[in-house]
Parts: sequence; structure tokens; C-alpha cells
Amino acid sequence: MRVKLTGRDKFQPVTTGCAIAWTLNKLYPDQWSGKELVKMLQNDKAAVEVLALDDPTKARSLWADDLRKWIVLRDKYLIYRD
Repeated sequence: MRVKLTGRDKFQPVTTGCAIAWTLNKLYPDQWSGKELVKMLQNDKAAVEVLALDDPTKARSLWADDLRKWIVLRDKYLIYRD
């Protein structure tokens, strides 16, 4: 597979990886295991939830609250701002 990125600022690698993993799991459940997704996400629970979704575009919503909390926490430690 080859992917050509034309807007790297808009690219969401984790969401894309989850969508690819979800698709592989649906198309090839006997040949593909979720171990690769667990490795990518470093979170067993999130990997199981992603693979159980009915629509892979909803994956980001699984960790949206945790991401918001992390961004707030991270903000007070940033030395350089965008």
C-alpha cells in the first residue's frame, strides 16, 4: 500500500492507523490479529474498543476526553508555544 500525503498538518496518523487496522480486521479476521494495533496504541483496552467499533471514523472519540485532559496538563509545562 502506498499513501501520498498532501496536507501533513491535517494528517492524523493514529486515526488513520486505527482505520487501517479496523479494515484489515473486518476483511481478514483469520489472517490479521489486533496485536499490531495494541503495539501501535500501547493500550490493550483502546485496541479492543477500536476493533469493536461499527465505524472506524469514530475511533478518535474513544480517546478525545483523555487527549483534552493531557493537552491541558501539558500546556503548563511547554517552554515554546506554537
